[in-house]
Amino acid sequence: MEICTECEKRAGVKIAKGHGWKKANGPDSCSVCAGAGKKIEALCASAFGQSIEDGIECGSFAVSTSIPRRCLENDELLLLASGAKNFMPLKNWLNAKLGENYKKIGKKKIAVVAGGADCTLRVDFEKNAAALVPCNIYVFGRYEKFAAGLSQVRWDCANCSGKGCEKCGQTGARTDGSVHQEIERGFAGFCHEGTILHGSGREDVDVRTIGRGRPFVLEIARPRRRGVDLGKLESWTNSGKKVAVHGLRFVGAGFVQAMKNCRLDKHYRAVIGIGRQPQKTDIEKIERLGGIAIMQNTPTRVLKRRGEKLREKKIYCVNAEECKGNIVADIFAECGTYIKELINSDSGRTQPSVAQATGTQAACLELVMTGIEDEFLEAMLKGH
Repeated sequence: MEICTECEKRAGVKIAKGHGWKKANGPDSCSVCAGAGKKIEALCASAFGQSIEDGIECGSFAVSTSIPRRCLENDELLLLASGAKNFMPLKNWLNAKLGENYKKIGKKKIAVVAGGADCTLRVDFEKNAAALVPCNIYVFGRYEKFAAGLSQVRWDCANCSGKGCEKCGQTGARTDGSVHQEIERGFAGFCHEGTILHGSGREDVDVRTIGRGRPFVLEIARPRRRGVDLGKLESWTNSGKKVAVHGLRFVGAGFVQAMKNCRLDKHYRAVIGIGRQPQKTDIEKIERLGGIAIMQNTPTRVLKRRGEKLREKKIYCVNAEECKGNIVADIFAECGTYIKELINSDSGRTQPSVAQATGTQAACLELVMTGIEDEFLEAMLKGH
């Protein structure tokens, strides 16, 4: 086993010949680093030059290295042979050298918090390649959906699996656009490679969302630009007629799961038809559903994609009135309540229901989500 001067210094001691190690003629013949240290300056210069050419905005960066396995294994043998207490592992040493060199070239600050950097300097010593890769950006907001007929995200045509056919008019989708598409258009200024919409739950295609709106996080993949004015972006998005966004702000990657774990109760306004002129007693019976727990089996309409399960859900409050031969009901219910089935009973799979209470074939003619109880989410935002 041969060892270069740099690795000997890193080990913190002189390696005795009795351990089977000998002085290398140069870094390239070192059994541990294989001359990796010599490549650092050229690799950093290459990564920096490419980042300028690509127009990548970067105020801070972290370092990630890929080192040949044989080098790491020999580095462990070096530690055992040296027995040094101040031994610096090869990976740590290379990361530090890369950070210092790139900082000198680009005059950038190394991110202290893991995952908090603008970019990652990725270096592969085996392939002799380096690149500055933009880290994903996460933007929190709330959206209102004014147009029924929009899915939350792209919904592929069942007939062609998104490829395009006569049934879907060659669009490959079941719906004419999505909330995701409407929001994404405003984020083109980030010069990204794609986005993912993470919603705090989702509404049916035919359900509108108003009020404060539904919380979401848009994940922006590898954005070359980062200094985008979210206020202007919000105004541009809201100039459309289908979707509006509010309260846009940057958050960390961990906020996505934190948001999804929140159980947020919701307010709805439903237009209900019962097949006849509503009576005062119908209104009273419907309002009595407020303040009780109902039992819901997984609705028939979603059984293909969700398993059979019996759920208990609280209906906190119901206020109803007759309007133009139908009933308009404001419903405040526990997170995860299927409101349409609360109304039509889903052939008895939801008990009790509006249909059962009124003794009719009650149907949900229109449904709007009017609010979300998300105070807990607001508290979490203060920490981001």
